[in-house]
Amino acid sequence: MSQSSLNWIKIHDEYLALVPRPTKDQYNSLKNSIRDDGLQVPIIINQDGVILDGHTRFQACNELKIKPVFVIKHFEDQDKEKEFVVITNLARRHLTLFQRGEVCFNFYEKERATKYQRAGQNTWKTRRGEAYEKQERLLDRFGRMIGAGASTAHMLVWLIDNADETTKDLLRTEQLTIPTAYKRLKNPDWGPRPAYGTYLKHAHCLACGKKTVSSKETGCHVHTQCCCTGCGWGN
Repeated sequence: MSQSSLNWIKIHDEYLALVPRPTKDQYNSLKNSIRDDGLQVPIIINQDGVILDGHTRFQACNELKIKPVFVIKHFEDQDKEKEFVVITNLARRHLTLFQRGEVCFNFYEKERATKYQRAGQNTWKTRRGEAYEKQERLLDRFGRMIGAGASTAHMLVWLIDNADETTKDLLRTEQLTIPTAYKRLKNPDWGPRPAYGTYLKHAHCLACGKKTVSSKETGCHVHTQCCCTGCGWGN
């Protein structure tokens, strides 16, 4: 690719915003590395010259007056191209699990809407069951993209949909775990973990955190210690 063809290179604002930008220190470190050792990883563009991977490297090369190296990659459709942008950048960035979930959420949300629309709303059991199965498969795929199991992916999606910004900030910096945030927001009465002695007897439900009663009072044949007064866990 000749130097004059650099005018053909484009930056797509949506692709640029898909992954959080590096900090000032991270950028300076990368820029110094390129200055000292050259561009080690080529910048990936599509057939139209849009940068898919390497926005920061491209910026550093321009500032250092270094001619960048490009690799052209072709995709069948834009959805696959966007997915490539996200996955490639996720592999290179040090993001927390919640941040990875936020980056991939747009793909999940779009597919979720499409799959529910296909499942239909005019029947009772068959269509609802079909929608549930599609939701489970979609959560599995979303979980694989971010490196989490389906249950964690479910909680993460719910938090992205419903959590306030303060809670999200705590999740982004891992000052709050995903299961704890999920339980607290889904069940406002859920409190801190009971003391060791009472926890062994399950004084509070392990599923929703509400008070439990002894199995003798509820006739529980599953658990020997308790049954929940809220969600019915153990009944």
